[in-house]
Amino acid sequence: MKAEKPVALVNWNGFLNYFPQFAWIPNGIKVITYEDLYVFSYDVIDTLGKRLLRALGGENTEPGLLAKLLLKVLYACLTSCARIIAGVRCRRYRRIIFLGERIEPSLNRFIRPKAVYYEWDIKEMPTEDRCRQMQKYMDVYTFDPGHASTYGIKHNPQYYLTPPADLFDRNPPIESDCFFAGYGRWRMPLLTAAAADMCAMGLRPKFLVAGEENLPPPLEWTPFLHYYDILRQSLASRSIFDPYRPGQTGYTLRVMEHMFFSKKLITTNPLVRQADFYNPANIFVYGEDDITTLKAWLDIPFKPVPEEIKDYYTLEMWVERFGSKR
Repeated sequence: MKAEKPVALVNWNGFLNYFPQFAWIPNGIKVITYEDLYVFSYDVIDTLGKRLLRALGGENTEPGLLAKLLLKVLYACLTSCARIIAGVRCRRYRRIIFLGERIEPSLNRFIRPKAVYYEWDIKEMPTEDRCRQMQKYMDVYTFDPGHASTYGIKHNPQYYLTPPADLFDRNPPIESDCFFAGYGRWRMPLLTAAAADMCAMGLRPKFLVAGEENLPPPLEWTPFLHYYDILRQSLASRSIFDPYRPGQTGYTLRVMEHMFFSKKLITTNPLVRQADFYNPANIFVYGEDDITTLKAWLDIPFKPVPEEIKDYYTLEMWVERFGSKR
């Protein structure tokens, strides 16, 4: 019996550094880079173009007629080669999912029957015009239902790939009452207010903030943290703090960690109450639920999320929701 072709997840290399859980990806799913599919990207084409300009007189001067002609020929040849190579290589896979990849949509003409674009981070969400352009060549999905409605694209909620059980201690000694790790930026007012509220009632928040200086206690500065380090410290806390970007409605990885590791969640997203996994014993909506009850709420035992609900948010089920085009 012929083996079924795998599904390819295409990302830029930096994504793999942030989320090394792809190291234990399930059978039938393969992580590849942009260059694995196209050999070279538009960044490469742009670099070659600049080198050609320098060879012909300098990139800071207006190119002459010959230089412009050579650039057009170079661009046409390289993009044609990329399309043809991608068309051949895509035959190895039954589905090709671009995970927030910064792609040039026209390169995907040859893989249109198999390709989908998935946006997993709201700050990188393409504009409406770009979404329309991309939809000419592939299905466009987002993790955020609000943006799906706004842009007229498809919605597929966040997924989670649980690390192997032997990677680290799933039940370490508790070190804090609430944990957060991430960049400050727009989150700073929320982090400062939430930490102050928790300290006022005798709780021990541990908020590690990157990219900011002169942080007010108990906020702590942190350098870049490996995802494993973040997860270990999340598991050593009684709850996870989940501040939402204004306008965001899609679930974050913190929500997935809450569900898969049975950790209480303190979130600023009131729409989580509509989720199939919502349980008021497990999830506290900061800014809406009565803050004076937070300490008592933390003492309420976690109510396990049914396995059939967690299964819906696994990587395998997430892939299947894109369909199985061949």
